[in-house]
Amino acid sequence: MHGVRADLRAVHWEGPELHVEGWVTVDGRARKAPPVLRVFMVPAGDEQSFDDAATLLAAGTELRTEPAPWLDVNGFVDKNHDLSSAAFRAVCRVQDLCDSPHGRVQLVVQYDRKAAQVTSFTHRYGWGSAGHLQALVVSGRRLAPEWSGERGLCLVRSSPAAFADGPPQAQGEQIVVPLRLVPDFVPVSAGWSLEKASCPVPLDLSRSADGRSELRIGAAGHTPASGSWAIALTGGDGARRHVHWNSTDWESVPVSGGALERGTGGLVRLTRAPRRCPAAEVTLSDGRLAITLAATAPDSVSHLLLRGARTELRGERAEASRFSIPLAHRAWRAEVDAPPSGGYRAWAVLEDGDEVPVVLTGPLSARTPLPLQDPSAAIRAEHAPDGQLYFDFAAPLGPDERGRSSRRSLASAWTGPGRPSPAGGVFLESWYGKTVSDNPPALLEALQAEGVPGPYYVTVADRSVEYPAQAEPVIAGGRAYWQALGASRLVVFNTWLPGGFRRHRDQYIVQTWHGTPLKALGADVPHRRGKPEAVERLRKGSREWDLLLSQNPYSTEILRRAYAFEGEVAETGYPRNDRLSGSGRDALRARARADLGLAPEAAVVLYAPTFRPEAKGSLGPLDTAGLMARLPKDAVLLARGHSVTLRRGKDLGSDRVVDVTSYPEPADLMAAADCLVTDYSSIMFDFAVTGRPILYFTPDYEDYLETGRGGYFDLAAEAPGPLLRTESALAKALTDTLYGGWAPSEAYRRWQREFVPHDDGEAARRLAARISAALR
Repeated sequence: MHGVRADLRAVHWEGPELHVEGWVTVDGRARKAPPVLRVFMVPAGDEQSFDDAATLLAAGTELRTEPAPWLDVNGFVDKNHDLSSAAFRAVCRVQDLCDSPHGRVQLVVQYDRKAAQVTSFTHRYGWGSAGHLQALVVSGRRLAPEWSGERGLCLVRSSPAAFADGPPQAQGEQIVVPLRLVPDFVPVSAGWSLEKASCPVPLDLSRSADGRSELRIGAAGHTPASGSWAIALTGGDGARRHVHWNSTDWESVPVSGGALERGTGGLVRLTRAPRRCPAAEVTLSDGRLAITLAATAPDSVSHLLLRGARTELRGERAEASRFSIPLAHRAWRAEVDAPPSGGYRAWAVLEDGDEVPVVLTGPLSARTPLPLQDPSAAIRAEHAPDGQLYFDFAAPLGPDERGRSSRRSLASAWTGPGRPSPAGGVFLESWYGKTVSDNPPALLEALQAEGVPGPYYVTVADRSVEYPAQAEPVIAGGRAYWQALGASRLVVFNTWLPGGFRRHRDQYIVQTWHGTPLKALGADVPHRRGKPEAVERLRKGSREWDLLLSQNPYSTEILRRAYAFEGEVAETGYPRNDRLSGSGRDALRARARADLGLAPEAAVVLYAPTFRPEAKGSLGPLDTAGLMARLPKDAVLLARGHSVTLRRGKDLGSDRVVDVTSYPEPADLMAAADCLVTDYSSIMFDFAVTGRPILYFTPDYEDYLETGRGGYFDLAAEAPGPLLRTESALAKALTDTLYGGWAPSEAYRRWQREFVPHDDGEAARRLAARISAALR
């Protein structure tokens, strides 16, 4: 057995126990669950070695282990094997730690039947409670989980000399901290300590009426500057001891612009830092996320915000300290049930307009990662590495619907020759469900007009995706998805069919693809050229297609060769561009501008570059703010990232720049624009349907096309508009084009004749008629 990986996901105290949660996998990249999974607490001495693991385990204590299904290993690790049995919770009793003869112990995992095969934890999850390993002080002992890069998770026991013996108490303008000291330690002075060797700000150390020691924390001038300060007591011999907390019934006490807190390492600390807002509880119910603020949160909180890369949710005060955040919100054109999948940080907006981060109290942090789920979303509440409350949103799939192993199981159950012959049904998918756009959904009404029987399904990645009312949405990868895919007679995709799908002989598969290519595709990509095995893999996928859509003769030749496709090609033009032609295009332009908040008279530029493999979250090389500073004040830029950047990137926030990467329908954007700026994206062909100008911003032309992916023709010689290398040249060309008068050149007309000869507003009707005839 080799390639072992033990992941530590969460560590927290729960009553008289320490719960350690994670998973163990073996066989390296193959990632399988181990044959045996036992967790031991063993001595962590200097001479400790795994060479004699049997002796090591014999000297240790086996912990109680139980399954931890909430960890959802299959969703984290995209492998073929079912890894659900690899997740565990190990329970260590506090009493065992206190009674252990060893002051430092290590947790190790036995992962095979042979006693010699053990491992320490090798990876720590920095976003959950494992990232904030928290000490417990009990019965005069400090029990501190500790992460070592060499040994993994260790537990260290010590006996501090000074404790805060109960919660601090307010007495007038002072905060009184009762102390409990070990018998042989008598402090003579106290002070705030930023460094262990220095106590620059004194504290009032006194005796209470019953003779016990106590600290008095007074006015703001008697407290240190910003930072995190411990309390150090100095004995008569000059020895210093830090004060630890020894009570679980207090969380945080406001003090002079800061807070007296229990530090995760066991010390009592005064934290004076930028304002923040602690949250004590998080719940999810009926499509609403509720955040309850701690008693020490500012009274002046107006509302809460969850801010993601492209979406912001607002939460209003529901009652007392609880704020309710509805997941449903208005997207570009419709109400949707949840925000897009991804990460969201929590912020509190104060009545003075300031935004402060929402952080987690100790008890809440100890429960992270905290899984929450309802029909609209699956959410994991965590703390970011800087301590801010963070939510990871995902599609509401169950544990048996996530990961590659679940996908293969569901695909096998609901697709393939063994299933009943599909009598009807239409399944439409674009961009793996990240958006319902492009050619497949543009066919929907035309197929219905041809009498192709439903039901009609569209794939959505999560509940944030807008979809047509005539179709039923199914979440990509879920059980309903595979059921609909296996039961539909007609299947229409614009990318590759999902892994594990097996077609029924009575199904009809239409591949619409997603654009006329300039960049090399399939077998023409440089690293695949001349490799028969690569061509055979492409052929295996394209054999599943019954019909391939092409926009023009040029594309037909390339798509056949690049994907080794020998079947039928429908050279009918692109249905997605139908709305750019015909009598309805002026109404579409006005409606799209209204949806985007654009004035009818605005000069609108659509910037739509392709993605760069080395920066898939980046919009492109253009400094959009710098460009807009060079253009007249009535100009507006619509910035549209490639679909690859949709979940990786974030919206731009420049003046007169509207980020429309998440806008569902590119045809609307093309209709609204007066001019297109692109580089190597296939939108250069579609935009020609509008008859409006096209400019190219290509500062990396040689690197991208000549030494990178490669292109099918010399864009510099054939393009219907100029290729520009600098932002100043682009700004001048845009100004001349938008305000100086523009007329299509012969090169532009030639471009239209070659690449959009069939995009006349009837492409969907022609293709639907052809599909309908094939289904009879």
